[in-house]
Amino acid sequence: MKRPFKNGEPTTYADSTITHIGCCDCGLSHLVLYNIKDKKVTVEYYRDDWDTRLGREEMSEDQVKWLIKLFQKELRRRKK
Repeated sequence: MKRPFKNGEPTTYADSTITHIGCCDCGLSHLVLYNIKDKKVTVEYYRDDWDTRLGREEMSEDQVKWLIKLFQKELRRRKK
């Protein structure tokens, strides 16, 4: 189920739940799997390239320009 989260909003999931999380800034989407074993919570993130592509196609031109600048800045940072 896709829905927007509010900053700091507590969210509860049942064991072995899979959810979708998408970034509102860059449009990157993930499938997230929650498991509970021996009173410990495990969270696994998997990048969802298909949903990421669909989300980025809906971005405005200004958002795309901002995203390109962000990626370029990150690439320069990693080269140092």
